[in-house]
Amino acid sequence: ATLHGMPLSAAVAGATLPPITAGPQSRVTTRASPVAAPRAAAASCSRPFSASRLRLCNVEVASRRTRHQRRGQRSVRPNASIDGFVGVAGSMGSSPPAASAIGGYGYSYGYSYGYGYGYGYGYGGDHCASRHQRERESNLGAPSVSRAVSIVNALTNAFPLWVLAGAVVGLTNPAAVTWFRGTAITVALAVTMLGMGLTLELEEFISAIKRPKQVVLGVALQYSVMPLLGFAIGRVFPVAQPIAVGLILVGCCPGGTASNLVTYLGKANVALSVVLTTVSTFLACVFTPVLTKQLAGTLVPVPAGGLFVSTLQVVLLPILGGLVLKRYCPDQVAKVLPACPLVAVITVALICASIIGQSSSDIAAAGPSLLLAVATLHSAGFALGYGASAAFGFEEADRRTVSIEVGMQNSALGVVLATAHFVDPLVAVPCAISATVHSCIGSILAGSWRLFGKKRPA
Repeated sequence: ATLHGMPLSAAVAGATLPPITAGPQSRVTTRASPVAAPRAAAASCSRPFSASRLRLCNVEVASRRTRHQRRGQRSVRPNASIDGFVGVAGSMGSSPPAASAIGGYGYSYGYSYGYGYGYGYGYGGDHCASRHQRERESNLGAPSVSRAVSIVNALTNAFPLWVLAGAVVGLTNPAAVTWFRGTAITVALAVTMLGMGLTLELEEFISAIKRPKQVVLGVALQYSVMPLLGFAIGRVFPVAQPIAVGLILVGCCPGGTASNLVTYLGKANVALSVVLTTVSTFLACVFTPVLTKQLAGTLVPVPAGGLFVSTLQVVLLPILGGLVLKRYCPDQVAKVLPACPLVAVITVALICASIIGQSSSDIAAAGPSLLLAVATLHSAGFALGYGASAAFGFEEADRRTVSIEVGMQNSALGVVLATAHFVDPLVAVPCAISATVHSCIGSILAGSWRLFGKKRPA
């Protein structure tokens, strides 16, 4: 092999050679050779070019010149001439020609692919070319996939508009959404909870164990402040008895699935939000029926056993199913995971639209007092959640997270429980309106925090 018209053996012997200029005019012709190269040991290119420094310097020049480039543009084989930059690097030992880099036993010519340096022991052009060929093939269609994910995310971020549009359709054109009822609502919510299970990570629970103070306070506020607020507002506001029961049921539900999105938009602690939602949802199997029985049992009969079974079927089992699927079918889960939040948003909007459509005349008769009662419930939840976490000295991001988790409820679960276990359809109405109200309030808060509040700590 020759290098700038000089025998390659001269370089091996340590002769001083002129530097190789990286560019189209540089060409190295390589052939399998039994020459064994010493280990390159030079650390600088400032002194005259010995053979070892020559090897390192050309590699560095080549790598810097092509760092901005993406991947290799050709498949490199032994005994090939390489146009463009070339860096010479030592290849240890006497591996067979097929496994050596490019020059057979003695030398490998570093061929940079835009990341990493062009030299190494045991790496070869064939290996690199095939590896990057696989990467190029795996990345085919990536731009279109990225655009699709961006569209899905944009539609998901507009979840308050989805819920508000569903409420408007339910009030103005009930026939368009009232077909979605009964078992369909239950199955749809179970699918949503399954999607939530697919998004959970074990690391998030480990993080929660390391920060028990925030989790304990958030869950305690969830199942103390909101149920008591629902009970008090139902007594103070001039609403019918079934509406008062519905307010209590809303307050006894766990954190809403959309709270994670609002937490992200408000630059709060998303990991803590996911943990709080998950823990409160698991505990709902016990707390929701028990608290509803204690607070609303004086008003109407409350089937606590039926509430427990329904919560178990609609919430706990689907979430566990999602965790199992993610554990044993990760590739399939990864394909559908980006669409899960959007499916959840559309499902909640459709459930709320259906319930509002079925009770549109009763909602109109109740007037603004119903809307004001629900808005007061959630506004007080947001305020008390933020104030309590501030009193405990939480940092700003955690205050926002606890506020969102306390103020936003899983209203869809309330709708399912109300329609399945209460005779009066008005019990489900506050739950349906709740989804629209807390989504709008949460979005307004997130937007104000994002624009005017302090930045989230790193």
